[in-house]
Amino acid sequence: MSAANIAATGNAKTMEAERAGNKYKQVEFMKNYLGQEFDGIISGVASFGFC
Repeated sequence: MSAANIAATGNAKTMEAERAGNKYKQVEFMKNYLGQEFDGIISGVASFGFC
């Protein structure tokens, strides 16, 4: 495995960990608002949900 491949693999793992951490913090924040309703505008639809 080359140094570039090792760096790319490490970078991908770092990005995945960052995304997981961000999702965790979003859920942690929103748990205080369970059961509440909010007004909003749907600006798009994707396979994973609304935008």
